[in-house]
Amino acid sequence: MDPVVVSKGERGRKVQAAPGELRALAASMNDVGVGIETIRAQLDLSMIDSAFAGSMLKRVGDEANSVVTDTWSRMAARWISITALIEASASALEAADVGFADRLDTLGGVL
Repeated sequence: MDPVVVSKGERGRKVQAAPGELRALAASMNDVGVGIETIRAQLDLSMIDSAFAGSMLKRVGDEANSVVTDTWSRMAARWISITALIEASASALEAADVGFADRLDTLGGVL
């Protein structure tokens, strides 16, 4: 099967993918999410604190560091939650395929 394809049909969007392809995508995205979690983007503010003792610059820098850290954490969490959705979709697609095949087998016995 070709890579994951999303197309617009009469009833809305359709995804054409094999469960294995979705799981491979989920694994890749999980690796990215874990990588994002390890990013540490912190400014070293020690020079600002010593050069401008008592100024607001250190506090502003600390707040900026906090915002940047929180942003990376939220991005990682989103990647990982999308990974879980893709994995669940792969399982649902696989279950639907098995159920459909079982019903066809049952129908074949009737014909």
